[in-house]
Amino acid sequence: LSFQSVHDPMQVPFEYMQNVCRYRDKTRFLYSAMVSSMDAAMDKIVRSLKATGQYDNTIIVFTSDNGGAVSIGGSNYPLRGTKGTLYEGGTRTIGFLHSPLLTKKSYVYRNLMHAVDWLPTLLTAAGHPGSASDTDGVDHWPAFNKGTGVPRDEIVYNIKEYPFMSALRYGNYKLIWGSQSRKNEQYQTKEDVLNQLACTALQGNRSRSSRMLTGPNDIGSQHTLDTFTLGVDEDRNIWNQNEALENLQILDNEIEDIRRKSPIKEHGFRKKSSEKSRFSKRKSVRNQLKRKGRKHNRKHEKTMKGKSSRKNGKSQKKSGTFNHLRRFTNKNGVKINPWGQAILYNLKDDPTEEKDISAENPDIVELLKDRIITHFDNLVPRFAPPDTLAGLPSRWGGVYSPGWCEPKYI
Repeated sequence: LSFQSVHDPMQVPFEYMQNVCRYRDKTRFLYSAMVSSMDAAMDKIVRSLKATGQYDNTIIVFTSDNGGAVSIGGSNYPLRGTKGTLYEGGTRTIGFLHSPLLTKKSYVYRNLMHAVDWLPTLLTAAGHPGSASDTDGVDHWPAFNKGTGVPRDEIVYNIKEYPFMSALRYGNYKLIWGSQSRKNEQYQTKEDVLNQLACTALQGNRSRSSRMLTGPNDIGSQHTLDTFTLGVDEDRNIWNQNEALENLQILDNEIEDIRRKSPIKEHGFRKKSSEKSRFSKRKSVRNQLKRKGRKHNRKHEKTMKGKSSRKNGKSQKKSGTFNHLRRFTNKNGVKINPWGQAILYNLKDDPTEEKDISAENPDIVELLKDRIITHFDNLVPRFAPPDTLAGLPSRWGGVYSPGWCEPKYI
């Protein structure tokens, strides 16, 4: 199921507003009520599965596509950023797996996992292991049930050609490289309660009763909706910001071309003979990162920091395997133009991304840049067709439908 909640527009059946504490910030209040509405919908699903005898053979996955949009009541605190950014607040989401079929239960799974991993994982759970081996996803089902093993050690957050924007995590290290969002704060959650006594009483009653405020047979029935119009289009804000960053990048490139007094020709990323010794060291760093990064221990961080080249007691940034300032066209015809700042975080020691450690770890920065460029070589041309009203519920029996989509073959 693809829930429209929790998402703008800010709309929620009136009865669910009685199920949450009332905050001074109306946006956060309505957002909380929308979460309560979604909880009730999930309760209906579980009750129906049990009533029809399907529950014991069902796997329930709760997941999301991005972090909360703080401008419409979402909260990612204490993580940094909001929807549309490459910080953890914009990309890391909550989730859970629930099923009688699991052999190991009631624990927190701390391995890296990407949305594309659900396909091979659930196919294995359904008895078809290895049937999605030609996809980008990796299978977590054995790790889920044993609580051991590290199926994935790398996460690609995003790779975007214009504006040049990328982020990648390898082990504990995360590199954000390229255009930087201005929405990079730790946004406080706006939950100033209007009446604390009433809120405490409501929470006590809610904990002792079902959250399902509507009957089991009211699907399709009419509800009184409370709507709050913000005049904020979060997706449009993201598009506008990216357009501004793209224009800035184009202008910066034009200035650089003038400075060099000749147009920059496209170049492939080829290793230079003078870089062979550097490449050998980079390969050593990569192998250590792969071996020790999977164990996520502090000894690994000390080893990696010891690999940074130093001169007069200061870290010196060295050229990587590739010339990361050169433009090139990848194998799919996409033009890539590396541009912008590189920021490095250790997410194990700094999960809220407060300390940039790129200056102290230049070799790790260059290694992760190499990994990003490798992924850029597989980037396919952007395909963003214009908006259409063809999927409106009025045309599909009251529900949104993807049935109008035309396939895009690559």
